[in-house]
Amino acid sequence: MNKSRMSKPHIKVYLNLKSRLRRDFKIKKYTKTKNFNLIFGVTPALFKPYLESLFIDGMTWENYGEWEIDHIVPLSHSENQLQYEMYSNHKNVRPYWKTENKKKGKKITSRSEEHTSELQSPCNLVCRLLLE
Repeated sequence: MNKSRMSKPHIKVYLNLKSRLRRDFKIKKYTKTKNFNLIFGVTPALFKPYLESLFIDGMTWENYGEWEIDHIVPLSHSENQLQYEMYSNHKNVRPYWKTENKKKGKKITSRSEEHTSELQSPCNLVCRLLLE
């Protein structure tokens, strides 16, 4: 991997999420029918400002490691490939303080339940079907 790309934290985060998707697809024996950008819903260039808009006071790219990426609805709660892809979308990730994320673990919180409804809304499902 190009060192300059990996020195950019937003690229590192993006590539880690992509790698996890690839690994999990292999483990779950899912068939890849779309490229990662389509599943994730955004390119690295657009992911950076999106994630920055979710930063909590004190979060910066320089202190990445003190915060990490949280899947609002944990990927482990998916029951099939469509759900897994839905939960892999960038709208289901947020920066979260590492200590808080460890406490949350794989739990579904009230925010997770609200978010599941948003991800499964008719509008989002229609958009996802159109992209397939």
